[in-house]
Amino acid sequence: MKRTVWITFLLITVFQTVVWGKIRSLKPSVPLRPVAIKNLAFSPTGKYFSVPNFVTAGSVGVFAVSESGKIASVPSRYSEKNFSRISGVYYLIGREQDDPEMVFVPLPELLSGYSVSFTPHGDTLAIAGGDKIYIYAIDTWKNIRTITISQNTTRGVFSPNGSLLAAVSDGKVYVLDRQTGSVLYTIKPEKNHKFADLAFTENSEKVAVYEYRDLTMDYGSRVKIFTTADGSFDRQFPYLNDKPASPPGKHFPLISYSSKDTAIAVNVEKPVFGKVILVKSNDGNLIREFKGSYHSFSDDKTVFVAGNRIYSSDTWKSLGKISSSALCAAFSPAERVLIVVTPESLKRYKID
Repeated sequence: MKRTVWITFLLITVFQTVVWGKIRSLKPSVPLRPVAIKNLAFSPTGKYFSVPNFVTAGSVGVFAVSESGKIASVPSRYSEKNFSRISGVYYLIGREQDDPEMVFVPLPELLSGYSVSFTPHGDTLAIAGGDKIYIYAIDTWKNIRTITISQNTTRGVFSPNGSLLAAVSDGKVYVLDRQTGSVLYTIKPEKNHKFADLAFTENSEKVAVYEYRDLTMDYGSRVKIFTTADGSFDRQFPYLNDKPASPPGKHFPLISYSSKDTAIAVNVEKPVFGKVILVKSNDGNLIREFKGSYHSFSDDKTVFVAGNRIYSSDTWKSLGKISSSALCAAFSPAERVLIVVTPESLKRYKID
């Protein structure tokens, strides 16, 4: 009996080591300029990842990831000789013909920062900021649609089934038809409140919205859930015990569903000692807390990052550490790689 237990333990240990071994940094580390970068986004294929405000405070950089996992080695200082302009976007000129590609999309200057998201099929990229959402086709990098909503559009998120595009603008949620860009309905917050971010369920039938009080020194936040068929109210959770130090929106996503929509992760942003709160998706009861002011789930929802640690979402045990100065992060859907933005650089970590 003891021998069987010991062999079973060894097999489990070996399996966990194979699946989640040590975490190591990948080269190159890409230098960044001191501009606001709110989030990162990977295409569902894993072939591209997008970095808003990468080159300037009005551009979005998109890196191609080669089959071997390589990305473009970007110079620490840019000049026109590093880029060529084709059809309105700039391409980084590689030294070799098969060098990984990097393009950047020039946009109006926005010091507060743009946010980015890809469609579920990975064929288009949405860039939200200012009063617009810009939609770009990945195969040509041409602007195929520009949607004007209101003066302060901070976020655009596609539903998992690809039929909807939900935008946060002036503290309200606008749900649009993804194909036409027309507004289907608007979800409004309570008086003296604003919405800051949203997340769809896996079946796209409901949307969880991050709501906060828009009062000086009182940014108490909570989660509300609505149906996507018509925007009707479903339920709301109690206010979180901790309050953001300022109006939320410096790190996206602010809210995410876990695997099978059983839990919801919410950021509580603070300059120091921020938290990521994990609550049950049916009643908002607390599951656990993590250090940090940002979070991200892997595409299959099996891995989770918050603060300077990567966790298994099955056990919520730490798998390893990353940079303590990380501001936002995103997992590749194609390989066990995490990309992270710090104040100085873009880093990549491999989970062996």
